Amino acid sequence: MRRLRKKGHSRRAVRRLRRAAEAGHAGAAFELSVVLRGRGQEQEGLAWCLRAAEIAAEQGQPATEVASYLRLAGEYERAEDVLRQAAETGDGDAAYFLGKVLQHDPTRLADAERFYLMACELGHVEAPMSLSLMLTRVGRLEEGERYYRLAAERGDRMAARRLGNAAWKAGRDQDAERYLRIAAQAGRSRENDDVLALADFLGERGRIHEALPILHELGDHIAWRIGPILRRAGLAEEAQLYDNRANEWEKMLDALDDLD
Repeated sequence: MRRLRKKGHSRRAVRRLRRAAEAGHAGAAFELSVVLRGRGQEQEGLAWCLRAAEIAAEQGQPATEVASYLRLAGEYERAEDVLRQAAETGDGDAAYFLGKVLQHDPTRLADAERFYLMACELGHVEAPMSLSLMLTRVGRLEEGERYYRLAAERGDRMAARRLGNAAWKAGRDQDAERYLRIAAQAGRSRENDDVLALADFLGERGRIHEALPILHELGDHIAWRIGPILRRAGLAEEAQLYDNRANEWEKMLDALDDLD
């Protein structure tokens, strides 16, 4: 249905969306509201957006989804009430969402902090980082750093990488390895920087036998990043092998470019 709307098949989209919305499909009701508002039928579009929220609530869908529909319909206070009620009954996602909404109002930072804290206590993964950033912005640096560490412990890749690098530079090897491992496990970036950072740390500390299996799992497309790590660990011959692989990879890419 969304594909029809995007392709501009507006009449067919409206017919199908209306049937699905009338049958009780919240997503269809929302999509219908988007189409109608895009055609200048603002009031009917808003009505269907509200209906999407009602359907979602009736079907027991997450409070964050109900609140999103309400906010898109301009019903900000109702959305906040939905999130608040859910948060106070143990919904970590609702508490986090409400914290993010409230932090944009400078007069309500205390409320935002309260709900971020609630989300943290409920185990929400992203809440510690958002709370850390908010506290840091208002000058509460020590508290911000505390929640930054909590974010890292809960698997936030960027926080773990930063703390790992800082500990590495300070010579706190145990902390460095712990945080770099968290970063590597949390999710590989496009260039596998987190995995390479862990391997680099291990190699520099003379633990190349632990770094090598990590490096061997990486593809040829980043072989040029692996050679320097091995060279710093005193493995010049192995480093040259990766340099050669990197050159072969570049030649293959050049050949593909020539085909274009």
